[in-house]
Amino acid sequence: MPGHRFLIIKSGKLIGKSIPLSQANVIPLGKGERTARRIREAALEQFSRLGFERVTMGGIAQAAGVSQATLHYHFEDIAATRVHKHLIPGKGAGQVFVHQVREKLIGEAALGAVIEPLLSAWLALRKELARTTKALMDFARGNQSCRLLMTMPGIGVLVAVAYFATVCDPERFGKSRNVGAHFGLTSRRTQSGEVDIRGRISRHGDELMRHYLYEAAGVMLFRWRGCCALKDWAGRLVQSKGVKKARVALARKMAVVLHEMWEHGLAFAPKGRPAALAA
Repeated sequence: MPGHRFLIIKSGKLIGKSIPLSQANVIPLGKGERTARRIREAALEQFSRLGFERVTMGGIAQAAGVSQATLHYHFEDIAATRVHKHLIPGKGAGQVFVHQVREKLIGEAALGAVIEPLLSAWLALRKELARTTKALMDFARGNQSCRLLMTMPGIGVLVAVAYFATVCDPERFGKSRNVGAHFGLTSRRTQSGEVDIRGRISRHGDELMRHYLYEAAGVMLFRWRGCCALKDWAGRLVQSKGVKKARVALARKMAVVLHEMWEHGLAFAPKGRPAALAA
């Protein structure tokens, strides 16, 4: 059919070039497929110009030159116009993922104009993240205090460096148990006359450090296969108070014990008395 344009399929792969039917063996796009592609291209143009929150189904229909009934026939809602099944990349990470995404963008000029800048930004972010991660690991390995803190199960590089940076100097706290309150892991108390009400944790202090300690408590409680008094105590709390309260209580205990270890230069010992960390 002269004047019609098609996508060339060769050896099962999409070449991405459009030519008249008379010049090659091609598989033509059906009317419905052409309409769906026109709608997706119009939607992408609207998203890039207005942002997803400001785009409406009526605006997409008008830009694509179709009725709203036709638009709803092809796509249930606005989110459906953003992703099509054949454009979803397979499993992979790093350069494998990049290669898969760029393969999917062949013949999708409008989508490529939006995705390529995002892909470049994602690659730059991955590179900076890897550099920062290496710097953190090098710092933790070279810092004796961080190495001492990491002897406790559940405390990795990120948690150790965060604890080191947040506490700064263990002598700031007169008693180790004050560290739990500093991180907002102790109960709120309302006292008046004979009334003494204990509520939920105060959530004062560094929110990120509190989150790290909560995650570390989960690692000690459920992923670490060893045994220690802290884990046994938290295990009993799970049975009586539930998992969440047990993890919060264990996080507070870990914060207190970490301070004790740092202050006295003692490594964590699951069994027996803690020993000084060798330099």
